[in-house]
Amino acid sequence: MEWNTTNESKETQVGLLQTLLSRDEIHFEATNKTLKAQLDTFTYTVTKSRKISYAAIAGQHDDAVLSLMIGMQAKNDYGYSNGNNFVFIKSRTR
Repeated sequence: MEWNTTNESKETQVGLLQTLLSRDEIHFEATNKTLKAQLDTFTYTVTKSRKISYAAIAGQHDDAVLSLMIGMQAKNDYGYSNGNNFVFIKSRTR
């Protein structure tokens, strides 16, 4: 699959992440310090034209956060569609 990440797609993906977290449908391993650090520095700004822009704060990275969000979007959009060969690790039960 090919992905084109835009501020609009990031807005959708951030909303999906928030929803999954609030429903306790996603969890993060405590040992994943890279993802934790990047989530801590991932932020948004509102431009003069009132658009939201998502990114890590200056000098920080957000590649793990963006990868997570793209993976969640792929699972949401394609994970259960007509036998496509997408395989996802099922979340552990609590």
